[in-house]
Amino acid sequence: VSGVWYSISMASDNLTRIEENGDLRVFIRSIEHLTDGSLKFDFHFKVQGECVSVAMVCKKTEKDGEYSIAYEGENKVIISETDYRLYITFYLQNRKNGTETQVLALYDLKKSAKNTDLVHKISSTC
Repeated sequence: VSGVWYSISMASDNLTRIEENGDLRVFIRSIEHLTDGSLKFDFHFKVQGECVSVAMVCKKTEKDGEYSIAYEGENKVIISETDYRLYITFYLQNRKNGTETQVLALYDLKKSAKNTDLVHKISSTC
């Protein structure tokens, strides 16, 4: 999972949260697998119109491929599909103020997904 990843596509059941200036709209720069099994995400997101760099750690849970983090509520982050060499798809479940939001995000390791069926795969899933 460790490496530089490129944001390809996002989908959600609450589009306002992933649209421009949405609190769940993030652009992954890199992911690092930590020795304790957690994942460190370096990403950009907009705060008051400015692009800000942030690093966050998602803690490994007892389930394989599942992580948790407190950000804009409680979040469960699941690696839903990957081949580790080309692409990774994360499924995020966010609970904030009693409301659940689901996000599916596709990231590409080599910027090749724009010319493949991966984008169609996420589109058909959502």
